[in-house]
Amino acid sequence: MNKQQLLNIASRLGNCLQKYGAETFRIEDSIERVLSSLGATDINVFVINSCSFVSLKADGSDDVTTELRRCANKTPDLYKIDKLNSLCRKICNEKMSYDQITIEIDKIESKKPYSFIAKYLGFTLVSLGFCFLFGGGITEMVASLISSLAVFPTIHALEKLNAGIFFKNIIASGLIAIIAIFFSAFVIKCNVATVIIATFMNLVPGIALATSMRDIIAGDLISGKNTLTEALIIALGMALGAGIIMATFGFLI
Repeated sequence: MNKQQLLNIASRLGNCLQKYGAETFRIEDSIERVLSSLGATDINVFVINSCSFVSLKADGSDDVTTELRRCANKTPDLYKIDKLNSLCRKICNEKMSYDQITIEIDKIESKKPYSFIAKYLGFTLVSLGFCFLFGGGITEMVASLISSLAVFPTIHALEKLNAGIFFKNIIASGLIAIIAIFFSAFVIKCNVATVIIATFMNLVPGIALATSMRDIIAGDLISGKNTLTEALIIALGMALGAGIIMATFGFLI
């Protein structure tokens, strides 16, 4: 396997792991282990939130080959991260050719994500489940159901329009607050706070928070702080959207 093939494998694996939400230290460690097992030397891997850098020597040459690959859009997928991790271990334990590895990566990437209906159902069930956990009754669960049914298509449409995470969460959280307040005021009296918080749990950046903490603990401070900032921006958008609506209705009422 020549240097360019080694670099293509490393950059593709790193980009896929990053795109699907893997932690920085996991990406760097996986790439280094794969390249080392394939015979590369003087391996240097540097990953930050938006791109990855890989450099190496191979073929007995002193020339260094480097590639930068940008990761613009991230779609967290724990299933694909697990498959990519398994592939990295397989490469390290078995002698795989360049074509075999690229075919395996293509198979993982071609795996279709959950359908719109499945995501819709999951979004709704999360709201209902947390509404029950937070002490909500039948009334609150009905309000949460209505809120979920209206909010998820809105989020999906905003993602299609490439709206930023900040504005997407402002609009989504504002809509959640409006539905909860209107349901309580004009349909059946319910605990507005419980309805809002239960539906909010779909928007909470749990993966980003966990990833940022793991990166910071592992010493990857740049990536950790960037991911933590992203999570805080999402949280700020949620707070602003719901806060503005609730303050407005409070003033009018």
